Amino acid sequence: MPEMPELKITMLGPSGVGKTSILTVMYDQFATTIGATNLTLDPDIETVGILQNCLGDLQSLVKKGNFQAKGGTRGTEEPGTFKFDIGKPGYDPAFKICFQDYPGGWIESQASDREKKSVLAFIRESDAVVITIDAPALMEPYQPYAQDNWPGRWHQEINNPLTITTLLKNAYRGLKQPRLVILAPVKCEKYIKEGNSAALLNRVKQGYETLLNFLKAEAELQNVAVVVTPVQTVGTVFFSHVEVKDGKPFFWFHQTNNPKYNPIDSEQPLRYILRFLLKKYTERKGLRSWLGKLFGQDEPFKQAVAEIAKGCKNGDGFAVLQGQNLLNR
Repeated sequence: MPEMPELKITMLGPSGVGKTSILTVMYDQFATTIGATNLTLDPDIETVGILQNCLGDLQSLVKKGNFQAKGGTRGTEEPGTFKFDIGKPGYDPAFKICFQDYPGGWIESQASDREKKSVLAFIRESDAVVITIDAPALMEPYQPYAQDNWPGRWHQEINNPLTITTLLKNAYRGLKQPRLVILAPVKCEKYIKEGNSAALLNRVKQGYETLLNFLKAEAELQNVAVVVTPVQTVGTVFFSHVEVKDGKPFFWFHQTNNPKYNPIDSEQPLRYILRFLLKKYTERKGLRSWLGKLFGQDEPFKQAVAEIAKGCKNGDGFAVLQGQNLLNR
């Protein structure tokens, strides 16, 4: 029997954008979303401790009223690997999923060569990359109602799309194996609730146009699936306005009249990851029979995968931009 597959995911984004927040709400909301498909997601002890601290930070945001924040939680200071076993209840795990989270500073200009090379190496090894996007930085102009700084006055400074594009160009050069790239806007409650999800999707396409054009290149097209999955990590905390001091932006948020921690669509990145990875790895020689032995029969597992796929959103701000064939079961 082959060793249990270990699947690697890179969380990519600058400091304070919300990479760890996505992981936290994904796990916290798993039981009421993907868990209903008869799959289990079990973190190791170290992962639980980190996510619990981050969860407390997120839940406290609904009690702050109006507050200033560049990111929703305390930034990551050291690289961390978040490990989860996933499988069918009552059986040994089928997969181990490892999410690699880096300090955002490791992809910024002041990063050392060792730090940059470490991020690049893990992207090359990863089956999927989740690019976390600060939605207000992507959406908001320099002045209210101004239309001359599209796709967003602070997008380049906060989201650093040029560096992310360069990393993926280097990592995917000569790519032979299928990959999944997820563009995940966070802190997007305002735009989703106000019915501007289509505008958010368009801004993502414009803000990451260079990256998307590269991924559409002939050599990469057949090997890369690209999806957009907005995540409302708190659900009841809305962007308010940008205050500029000494040329630096300070983003202000406010809670709704019903200050309750209520993440929305937090499981969507994981749904797409599982949909992509399970198709990829069950097609590998020998693994299908291994899964059959592991579960006694693989039909219940296939049904669980089918339920995951049915729950992937596509529309209303969500989109599969390319690689639909890499996601079909």
